[in-house]
Amino acid sequence: MSKVTKIFAIASMIASLMILGFTGCTSTKDINVEQATSKKVDMKGYKTYAPLLAGGMLIDSKGTWVPRNMDLDAEIQYMTKKELDKRGKKQVLTNPDFYVTYVVGVDMDTVEEKVSKKDQVTLSNVPSAALALIFIDAQTNEVIWMAEADGELKQNLSDKKVKQRLDRTIKKMFRGLR
Repeated sequence: MSKVTKIFAIASMIASLMILGFTGCTSTKDINVEQATSKKVDMKGYKTYAPLLAGGMLIDSKGTWVPRNMDLDAEIQYMTKKELDKRGKKQVLTNPDFYVTYVVGVDMDTVEEKVSKKDQVTLSNVPSAALALIFIDAQTNEVIWMAEADGELKQNLSDKKVKQRLDRTIKKMFRGLR
């Protein structure tokens, strides 16, 4: 197994577990974002990066989710690159300081529970999505930074609205990263 394949397998496994946790209970009205940086790492010392293949997970028992007429992978890669460029990080083909990968999860079968003031419980289907961005040190293969976002999957939005929502999410994920 090559070093890149091994790194991607580890990152995908970590992110998949996070996404399963997020999509299992959705009580969000919009997009929630959390991020973490390794205590051992000063991101200012990382100047170059290389992207890794992305991963995804789809839980859709009814076969109702259909990707839009847009390349979601390309959009996520472009928006991530734009945010890294703003922070002085340069994309390279060889010998990067860190790798960048992401995992997207969509769960069309998520159920939300609402309890009324009279303690009546109502269950409803609320499709959800999650995105995890992960930076991995190229020398140690350790996760050095991670951000995760989850929220209700808005359906029947125009491509423009989907891009705006994704852009807002990725910008929010990068807040605080220098």
